[in-house]
Amino acid sequence: MTSEVKIGVLRHFVKLGRLLFPRYFFYALFSTTFYLFYVFVLMQGFTRENLFILSFGAIVSAIFWFEALRIWSLRPY
Repeated sequence: MTSEVKIGVLRHFVKLGRLLFPRYFFYALFSTTFYLFYVFVLMQGFTRENLFILSFGAIVSAIFWFEALRIWSLRPY
Protein backbone atom coordinates (compact mmCIF):
# COMPACT_ATOMS: atom_id res chain seq x y z
CA MET A 1 0.00 0.00 0.00
CA THR A 2 1.50 3.33 -1.04
CA SER A 3 0.38 6.78 -0.07
CA GLU A 4 0.84 9.95 -2.03
CA VAL A 5 3.00 12.61 -0.40
CA LYS A 6 2.88 16.21 -1.57
CA ILE A 7 6.54 17.13 -1.91
CA GLY A 8 5.74 20.74 -2.83
CA VAL A 9 4.18 21.28 0.58
CA LEU A 10 7.41 20.26 2.35
CA ARG A 11 9.21 23.38 1.16
CA HIS A 12 7.07 25.34 3.65
CA PHE A 13 8.40 23.31 6.58
CA VAL A 14 11.61 23.21 8.62
CA LYS A 15 12.68 19.91 10.13
CA LEU A 16 14.12 19.97 13.64
CA GLY A 17 14.99 16.45 14.69
CA ARG A 18 11.90 14.39 14.02
CA LEU A 19 9.53 17.36 14.12
CA LEU A 20 8.26 19.44 11.22
CA PHE A 21 7.50 23.10 11.85
CA PRO A 22 5.93 25.52 9.38
CA ARG A 23 8.41 28.17 8.32
CA TYR A 24 5.93 30.86 9.36
CA PHE A 25 5.92 29.46 12.90
CA PHE A 26 9.35 30.97 13.54
CA TYR A 27 8.32 34.32 12.06
CA ALA A 28 5.19 34.29 14.21
CA LEU A 29 7.12 33.38 17.34
CA PHE A 30 9.74 36.07 16.68
CA SER A 31 7.22 38.84 15.95
CA THR A 32 4.98 37.90 18.89
CA THR A 33 7.93 37.79 21.30
CA PHE A 34 9.11 41.25 20.33
CA TYR A 35 5.55 42.59 20.30
CA LEU A 36 4.97 41.38 23.86
CA PHE A 37 8.38 42.69 24.93
CA TYR A 38 7.42 46.12 23.61
CA VAL A 39 4.00 46.04 25.28
CA PHE A 40 5.20 44.93 28.71
CA VAL A 41 8.66 46.53 28.91
CA LEU A 42 9.08 49.46 26.55
CA MET A 43 5.62 51.02 26.23
CA GLN A 44 5.11 53.82 28.72
CA GLY A 45 1.72 55.21 27.74
CA PHE A 46 -0.97 55.39 25.10
CA THR A 47 0.40 57.96 22.72
CA ARG A 48 -0.45 58.17 19.06
CA GLU A 49 2.82 56.50 18.08
CA ASN A 50 2.34 53.66 20.58
CA LEU A 51 -1.17 53.06 19.29
CA PHE A 52 0.21 52.71 15.76
CA ILE A 53 2.94 50.30 16.94
CA LEU A 54 0.39 48.27 18.93
CA SER A 55 -1.98 47.92 15.99
CA PHE A 56 0.79 47.21 13.47
CA GLY A 57 2.42 44.61 15.72
CA ALA A 58 -0.89 42.88 16.42
CA ILE A 59 -1.74 42.71 12.72
CA VAL A 60 1.69 41.36 11.74
CA SER A 61 1.64 38.73 14.48
CA ALA A 62 -1.91 37.68 13.59
CA ILE A 63 -1.02 37.26 9.91
CA PHE A 64 2.04 35.14 10.72
CA TRP A 65 0.06 32.92 13.13
CA PHE A 66 -2.74 32.54 10.59
CA GLU A 67 -0.27 31.48 7.89
CA ALA A 68 1.56 29.11 10.25
CA LEU A 69 -1.70 27.38 11.19
CA ARG A 70 -2.83 27.25 7.57
CA ILE A 71 0.43 25.61 6.46
CA TRP A 72 0.32 23.31 9.51
CA SER A 73 -3.00 21.93 8.29
CA LEU A 74 -1.32 20.93 4.99
CA ARG A 75 1.47 18.92 6.64
CA PRO A 76 2.02 15.37 5.46
CA TYR A 77 1.52 12.65 8.07
